[in-house]
Amino acid sequence: MILKSTFMLLLYFVPLGFICFGNIESTILLFTLFILSGFGMAGIGMGIMHDALHGSYSNSKVLNKIMGYTMNMIGASDEVWKLQHNVLHHSFTNVEEHDDDINAPFFCAFRHMLKEIFYIASSIIMFGFFMGCLQYPGSLPKIL
Repeated sequence: MILKSTFMLLLYFVPLGFICFGNIESTILLFTLFILSGFGMAGIGMGIMHDALHGSYSNSKVLNKIMGYTMNMIGASDEVWKLQHNVLHHSFTNVEEHDDDINAPFFCAFRHMLKEIFYIASSIIMFGFFMGCLQYPGSLPKIL
């Protein structure tokens, strides 16, 4: 458990250190560092903080509390998470219209929302294509 936690914390902070203090001129390297840091952030959130705030990271309450503060280190709030997850989610786990983890916004879509998202995305792409064609009338075939 400690090895996984250390790896996730390093995976988050080391790329951020290079981004902040390194003289990075390569766009690809910059994006790679951001992606690595994002994996570290997800690992902290799902692997460390979640277990710690549930009280199952360690047998020690003090260590659970300390590791729960990693939520604050990645830019969120452990107190808000405790309220949202432990109270709102676990009180109504998987109950439609009550569980916020099911009724997530469109960018956190679950499988049942993918059909609507595909329809909206394809509509936006087609609209953008035809609006682009209207900007350059010669790009559409002449009908008459």
